[in-house]
Amino acid sequence: MAAGDDTLASELETLKEKFPKDHERFQILDGSVDGLRCRFIDNDGRSYFIRVHIVEPYPEMPPAWVAENDDSGIMNVLDVFANGSNLSNHLVNQVDVLLRELCRMFEVPLPVGLEAHELHASREGNNKNKVTETDKVSNGDTDAVSSSTAGYKTRDQKLENLEKIRLSQKSKDPSASSSSVLSTNRLMREIQEIYRSYAYNNQIYTLELVDDSLYEWIVHLKTVDPDSLLHQDLIQLKQREGVDSIRLNIRFKESYPFEPPFVRIVYPHIVNGFVLKGGALCMELLTDRGWSPAYSMEAVIVQIAASLVKGNARIMFNVANKKYNLERAQSSFRELVRLHEKRGWYTPPTEDG
Repeated sequence: MAAGDDTLASELETLKEKFPKDHERFQILDGSVDGLRCRFIDNDGRSYFIRVHIVEPYPEMPPAWVAENDDSGIMNVLDVFANGSNLSNHLVNQVDVLLRELCRMFEVPLPVGLEAHELHASREGNNKNKVTETDKVSNGDTDAVSSSTAGYKTRDQKLENLEKIRLSQKSKDPSASSSSVLSTNRLMREIQEIYRSYAYNNQIYTLELVDDSLYEWIVHLKTVDPDSLLHQDLIQLKQREGVDSIRLNIRFKESYPFEPPFVRIVYPHIVNGFVLKGGALCMELLTDRGWSPAYSMEAVIVQIAASLVKGNARIMFNVANKKYNLERAQSSFRELVRLHEKRGWYTPPTEDG
């Protein structure tokens, strides 16, 4: 077991012990190395469910948080993690921050089991060597702060443009069904969370909307594990062709988030890495069986990048036509689903799933 896995396992045990399923205020309902499902209970007995997805490499990459309830207050609390670049990535410390923010918002006392400053002090210890934006100003590093400010301005412009797209889409179809409205609102929130995320703002990937549609995305995976052969292939791809990313096409139906999106690789041609003929991906979480409406697209994108590395994906440079075909991708994915419905998902997938 790697050091990161040991740390995570220890943190999971600590959290489960402190916040069991019968805790009066905050409960860890389910927990594994892939993430947690939690419940917060307010003074009126209402429950708010929150999931956190663990992304690799942990704890270098921060966990990805998503609310199951469509509650603006909860979403505002989770924004602390989207915007708080000086927070520790350790799960035990992020739960501490989450719980304190929830108790503050709902105006309830800290729950029994969360002694004042206990985890908070641990978070400060993990961050004592981090340089904040304020530290940079005091040290005269104004260029770094200016760059950060410029980034926020760009993000605000993107959010403003996103709202225009939503209003334009609504005006084109004023009689949209309730499921369509729900899907549009969820996709709006997903993109907003991505714009605030660590991975997006650190150029691990970028996002474009196809023809200003919320329902079709192009994602450019720019960064993968630097120790992987795929990372070396990306360097070579940029040297050969001037292309610095793996391009994903993501399509959503109006039934989203209750059905998974369809995800395929567009370019370049890749072997292994759980990539099917046509560019579709052999991942259970992208099927009806493995999908959950609680999954965030931020976590899905990061997980796809990790799966490519885990499956030893390599870029094929000597293929005459490196671009994949949508119809073939859809066909191979349907065949994959039929195959695994019969055999289950216990066998490690090959190039053909």
